[in-house]
Amino acid sequence: AHGIVPQEVFTGFGKLKALDLSKNELEGTIAGNLGLLRDLEDLFLFDNNFSGVLPDDVGNLANLYNLYINDNKFRGKLPSTIGDMTKLRGASLFNNTFEGRIPDSIGN
Repeated sequence: AHGIVPQEVFTGFGKLKALDLSKNELEGTIAGNLGLLRDLEDLFLFDNNFSGVLPDDVGNLANLYNLYINDNKFRGKLPSTIGDMTKLRGASLFNNTFEGRIPDSIGN
């Protein structure tokens, strides 16, 4: 039994501080509305079957401390906007199929 994340998770919970959907056999892509969760501090999506690219609006998550998206099927290049997340302290991206270089903006 696989499921998808409803768009309302991203559009209806603007004050959310933590989102943990790890280990749920979820699939599909991560909405381009991810950046609406501007107060988010922790995003845990690891160990699912998410696919597609990480949306550019991930950079809008300026308060994010932890980004754990390992063990999925994400692909493509990491968006350069990831460097806009200046509070980021923990990131786990392994076991995906990202390509290219890590953006120079990371760590600024």
